[in-house]
Amino acid sequence: MKALHLPQLVQAGYVKNRTLAKEPAGLAKTALQHAHTLLQRCVNQIRKKAEIPGPLAMSLLMDHPDHYCSHEFTTLCTNPFLTMLGYRQNHIEELPISPGDTGLVFVHMGDDYIHRPDETEDLAPVRFFELYYKNRGTGDSKYLFDREHPQHLTWKLVKRHASNKHLVQFSGIMPTCEDDTDPAKLELRAMWVLAMFCPWREKSDLCPDGMSWRDALSLHELRQ
Repeated sequence: MKALHLPQLVQAGYVKNRTLAKEPAGLAKTALQHAHTLLQRCVNQIRKKAEIPGPLAMSLLMDHPDHYCSHEFTTLCTNPFLTMLGYRQNHIEELPISPGDTGLVFVHMGDDYIHRPDETEDLAPVRFFELYYKNRGTGDSKYLFDREHPQHLTWKLVKRHASNKHLVQFSGIMPTCEDDTDPAKLELRAMWVLAMFCPWREKSDLCPDGMSWRDALSLHELRQ
């Protein structure tokens, strides 16, 4: 869409309508017909100058959003998960601080996932954060973190309503292309895929001791 000032386009439609309303055909119209014609001419001005379809022009006039999404997005930072699995980064990771059971604590999404309730045992991180979010207070919630979580007594998980659909958008470390020939990058890619799309609580759930991450990914793919 061209970057044009919407009020100016509406004003152009209004001026054109005022001019035409003084003609014989315009004088015969009722107030309701004049209002309809004014709105139509404003829409036409926006549609032509901004090069957008008529329904979108009408939506903008009614102060509606210019797009609609079937899902909202929740950000999932991959760094804490990979660090918990043994990946060493080249920089110091900044951990968020929030109120815990005994004052301020360092806690991240990896902690929330690892110490998730038993009811969510079979959920991979991607699916877990699409369905649940964290909130202050425990109340009568049945979705509580296990006792090793630093916010076990003060925070709870809330399951999103079925109509409140969310998708994960990743931030942090991202995998390389599958056809990359660097062994280290291929190992990181396999670790990333398993960490994000498979249920786990410990490294051994994804990759047994002595096995490479690429072999672990191949083994998981064979089991599916």
